[in-house]
Amino acid sequence: MEARDGSRTGQFRPGTSLAQVQALWEFDNRIRLSTFAVLQHVENYLRALKGYSLGAVDPLTR
Repeated sequence: MEARDGSRTGQFRPGTSLAQVQALWEFDNRIRLSTFAVLQHVENYLRALKGYSLGAVDPLTR
């Protein structure tokens, strides 16, 4: 819940069940894993691109 000033109180809304909290946590976990799985491919691509660019300047560049 949120306080009147917009800050979080750390309390759940009345009527919220533990099953709902768990379902939200599981959804958040799945979307995080999916996001990082995609980002890993982008990171590898950028790392290889950087390596090729630096290798064109000097083959021993790290």
